[in-house]
Amino acid sequence: MPSVSFPDPTFVAAPTALKAVATGTANEVRISWDAVGTSTYTLYQTTDNLSGFENGNPDNLAAATPAPTCTDAGTATSTTIVLSDAATNYFLVTATDGTIQSFTSAAQTAATAHSFEFGTATGTASTVWMDRNLGAEQVAPAKLALRV
Repeated sequence: MPSVSFPDPTFVAAPTALKAVATGTANEVRISWDAVGTSTYTLYQTTDNLSGFENGNPDNLAAATPAPTCTDAGTATSTTIVLSDAATNYFLVTATDGTIQSFTSAAQTAATAHSFEFGTATGTASTVWMDRNLGAEQVAPAKLALRV
């Protein structure tokens, strides 16, 4: 008879791929992570570097100074945060399935408030040229223009 295995009902995987990306609005950052099952998520935020708290019991986060604030993200895998000061903010996320909460994400992410807003650069004939200084991830070859 073939063996059948079932997931451990007392274990919830921690979210992965936690990242922070500026939205283009001053002081606003989007924090996102990969989904794990049908979980709800809690985002932890503090100005204390959370190195050493990754992949651990979320109850231990109370030892951070200041203690992290919690944002209930529901079932969404991202949330937008407005940062209010120039201090670097650090983030970890956990997943909860029913009453079981995962360990914190294996890696933290960080973001700092910024005063700039993304703009647009328009050339002649409705061409747009982007470079890394404007937030592009790749630079177009010299003779290639993006049409809008």
